[in-house]
Amino acid sequence: MKHFKFIVAGIALSACASGMVSCHGGDDLYNPNAENEKIAQDYAALFEAKYGKVSPNQSWDFSNRVDNDGSILPYIEKATRGISSAANINSQYQLDGQITIGVHGPLATANELSYFKACLANIEEKDWEPNIYEAFDVWPYYVHGNGSDYVTYSLGIHWVEPNAGSYNAGIEHFTSAPVTGSALASNWYYGCGYSYYGFRIDASALKNYEEVYWYAITDAEISFTNGSSDDAEFKAAYELKKFKEVTTPLGALYWCFDCDHDGDYSDLICLVEPVTVAKRYMVEDLGSIGDFDFNDIVIDVAETAQGQKAVVRAMGGTLDFTIQIGETTWSKKGGNFVTSQMYNTTPGFNTQAVLAEFEVSGWDPELNNISVTVDKLTGTGVQKIPFPKTGDVPMMFATTVTTTWMEETNSIPSTYFTE
Repeated sequence: MKHFKFIVAGIALSACASGMVSCHGGDDLYNPNAENEKIAQDYAALFEAKYGKVSPNQSWDFSNRVDNDGSILPYIEKATRGISSAANINSQYQLDGQITIGVHGPLATANELSYFKACLANIEEKDWEPNIYEAFDVWPYYVHGNGSDYVTYSLGIHWVEPNAGSYNAGIEHFTSAPVTGSALASNWYYGCGYSYYGFRIDASALKNYEEVYWYAITDAEISFTNGSSDDAEFKAAYELKKFKEVTTPLGALYWCFDCDHDGDYSDLICLVEPVTVAKRYMVEDLGSIGDFDFNDIVIDVAETAQGQKAVVRAMGGTLDFTIQIGETTWSKKGGNFVTSQMYNTTPGFNTQAVLAEFEVSGWDPELNNISVTVDKLTGTGVQKIPFPKTGDVPMMFATTVTTTWMEETNSIPSTYFTE
């Protein structure tokens, strides 16, 4: 029989307990877990009948595999601010014959564009002034064309040498290599930008200089060099005064800029704090045997520089459950959901839905220390579903946060379980 490579949470079968039931056979010995064990055994048999024998060395964590569309992996090694592995340029290529793209190293949340399209216009503007003298890492991440045949957006810093104590006193300066991103027509592009100085923007050294401010421009608006110019006119037209700050459901932090000053902050969207680890867990809760849709619980867990967070995306089960992630627990009933109702698994479900979100502590993405306890399974006791051990038949698996779950009663294709 074919051995598949799978991804799912395992069923730990108790040979001792099941043996005691079969050997004694009568009612003199009561095993409260016997019914659940029988269901688990039936599930394992049905699973392998459908998908094939599970390989004994099969791991159920597929969160670091490349998505089918070739997008950047939603998993990177833990990064330190300013010394991030995400700051690497892996390759460059031509887009539409005009735009040279520096493809950033493995960054998270490559599919969050739909989130920006849905919410960015309604996010409140913020003053840029508190960031003028800050140092931070920035990656041009999404670029949105403004209808021009070709446009390049730029963010940079303007300053003037102090009038005293400098050979170049009074000389006007512009960032020689600003943060940039390019686009064609009204299209959206991913990773189509470049920022210099090792991806670190540092204006802290300019605190003693004059006329320090950030500017946002397009290539069609102005051409300038260091030296003297009409600073007042330039500042009035191009000074960066406002921006929008977005923290996505996975916890990544983005700054959004209106570079052509038309009120649309989708021109240049820069990643400031990447998600360092992000995984999607899909769970079968044994509420019904044999559908294998793995949408009874769909939950994303992410770790960022700000901490750990979980987002519940779908609940296709009709039983109450408690999920434990590290040291944190959350239940369907406790989240004020109707336990018998299914959420976000019918046709046309929303892949960006946030049914619930909560802070998490103690999650170890390497250990996948996550488990689900399903209450009152078939009317007796509970069923605990841990993340599966290598080689177990799974009831849970970890995958990329861009992997879409199934509609109700539609079994997951075997491709979800194969490398």
